[in-house]
Formats: sequence, C-alpha cells, structure tokens
Amino acid sequence: MGSLHTARMNKLIGLVALVVAAGCGVDSAAVVAGDGLTGPTADVAETEQGLTIANYLPLRAGNGWTLEDGTSTRTLRVTRASGTVHLVEGFGSAPAWMAFAGTRLWIWNQGAAKWETFVNFRSNAETQFSMGSPCEQFTVTPVRGTVSLTTPAGTFTAAKRYQFTVRPPPYVRCAQPPFSSLTFAENAGLVELGMADGRTFSLTRATVSGRTYPMPTVKASLTTDAAQVQLGADGTATIRATYHLRNETSQPVTFQFSSGQQFQLEVTNASGDILYVWSATRRFTGALSTFTLQPGASKTTNDTITLHGVPAGWLVVKAWLPTRMGETFEASTKVELLAAPASCFIGGCSGQVCSDGQDVVTSCEARPEYVCYRQTVCERQADGQCGWTMTPAVRQCLGR
Repeated sequence: MGSLHTARMNKLIGLVALVVAAGCGVDSAAVVAGDGLTGPTADVAETEQGLTIANYLPLRAGNGWTLEDGTSTRTLRVTRASGTVHLVEGFGSAPAWMAFAGTRLWIWNQGAAKWETFVNFRSNAETQFSMGSPCEQFTVTPVRGTVSLTTPAGTFTAAKRYQFTVRPPPYVRCAQPPFSSLTFAENAGLVELGMADGRTFSLTRATVSGRTYPMPTVKASLTTDAAQVQLGADGTATIRATYHLRNETSQPVTFQFSSGQQFQLEVTNASGDILYVWSATRRFTGALSTFTLQPGASKTTNDTITLHGVPAGWLVVKAWLPTRMGETFEASTKVELLAAPASCFIGGCSGQVCSDGQDVVTSCEARPEYVCYRQTVCERQADGQCGWTMTPAVRQCLGR
C-alpha cells in the first residue's frame, strides 16, 4: 500500500514539474497537466450506474454544445482526451480536465492536485468543488426531481438541473460566476445554462458522439403558387398548393393509415370557418394503408383549390397526414384574397369608350372603326386597366 501511495505522489510531483516547465500560459498548462493523468476511482456500488450516468455529459473529443440567449452565445467543447479524462472548454475561464467515475462527474483541481466531485447525478445532497481560483469555489445543489424543457435544438424530458453558488474565501471580492445553473439531458448533455445575472442560455445545436442536435427528422412544408390571389368578378378564387414531405433521418420511415386516405388539406378564413376540405369530394377504401420514405427521399402532393363566393381577406391553408399513430406532420401557410376589380363600362356617344367610369360623355363624331368595337368585349386587361379585348377579327376590322 505504501509503494502505491509513493508512486502516486511521484506522479503528481512530475505533473507539477511539467506545468512549471510549460510556462505561464493557462491553456498550455492545462493540457500538459492532463497528459497521463489518472482518472478518479468510483465506489464499487456506483460502478454499475457509471455508463448510464456518463450520458448526461458525454465526454468524447469533438463533442460540442452551442447555447444562446437571443443576443449572446456560449460554447462548450471537449477538445481532447488523455486516457479516461477529457479536456473541456467553456465551463470556466480556463479549460478543465473532467472525467466520469460511477455516478459522478469529476473535475481536476489543478492547484490542489486532486479530483473533486463536479456533479453527483445520483444524489440529492449538496457537493462542493473548486475550479482553481479562490473565486471559483462552488457549492452545488441539485434541484429535486427532473425537469422538461423545449430548446431550439429539441424538447428534452427527465433532465437534471443543478444550481451553483460561489463560496469565496473571507474578505475576497469576486466577479459574477461563469454560471449559476446547469441542466443536463441524457444522451444530449448540456441543454441549458443559467447565469448569475438572470440570463438563460438554451441549446441551439450540438454534436454528441456522432449525433447532431436538432435531431434529423421528417420535415413537412406547404407552399402555394402565390401569397396573394385576386378574386374574380363572380367571387371565385383558385389556389394551387404543394405539400412536401422529406425524410431527413438515416432510417426508412413508414407511415400507417386507418384507411386509404393518406393526405388531408383544409382552408379556413380568419374567423376559423372551414371553406374547403380536400377529402370532402373524394372516396377512400376502408382498408389499412401505408407508404414508406427511404432516407433522403421525398413525397409531394399537389392540390388545386377552387373557392366560390368567398369575401376578400386572409385564408389559412393547412395540410397534414392523418396517420394512425397521431403524428400529423402538419404544415400551413397564409394566402391573402384580394377583392375583385371593379367592372368596366362602355360609354361615349357611339359606345366607343371602354373604361371604369360610368356614363362617359364624348363628342359625337361618326367613325367607321367604332363599329368594330361591337365585335369584342369591354373588360379589365392584363395591366389592370379597362379596355377592349383585341381579337384577330377586331384587329382586321380596325385595319380596314
């Protein structure tokens, strides 16, 4: 036992000597100190839980977490490994060597040359640790139970949250600590970071042991041929909608339906009244049906919507899949219906004027070309103005 203790002491003395030789750079000192560092040992009772607990902050070189509060960004990275210990940047002002053993996440206190418990994931008791400086001595208090939260990177349930308070030595004034709370989700790692000034940083993206967040999924989108559609004079409008479904995962995805209907689309007005239902004029078999999307594959459904006698205003077009499992992959978009243009009127002494004004008066010259206008229609043209619709027969008549 004495020889083992002596060997450990010699190893620590050697590490301290390497740090001194490396110079005064904080980063380089941390890297040198970690080379050959032996990880902490766990109690036998904790070892069985070790692999599961380690998933709350997966330590693997290349893993990284980006968190944002709307204006600022915080980044946590596992930059390198030395045996079972890993160099982690982002928790404090300098990188720290961290390791898992049993149910605990440990941190290397370089000044004291010893491992300290950073978080004990299986205990509700407070713990204490130091990240090196007098102003980085923390008390860790677990929040009892688990929390669920939604971040830009996804929704996480059964997450574990820990509150950190600084316990500086007497007569030492310290700046605000680098964080006041940390929330970890299994298999994802750090998903939320609370600051002493009240700000909260939520996970926006991460790379965790080959997995990316937000997780790839099946994405649905809905587009229309135009954001604005003008009503016809008879109150009719036509909208062309396209529903697009894409499998962005690495596995085939099968969609199951209770009947032959595998698609649904509705149009509602601003009051929520249903104006159009895609399935209303279609028939479907009563048998179960399915379709499968391979990784990277897409499926597109088009529909031409004709609305009759509807007023101008905003519409909501919504499409989804009526699956048996209840996952709808819903997508929606808005379309503005513009009022129909005013009618065009025929005026003038000889009925030769087509305009949007009624009872237009002109002088009464008799010209042969005025007769030609009787062969065509006075209506609104492509430029939005009222005018005579020119047909080959009218052009020939006017050219005489």
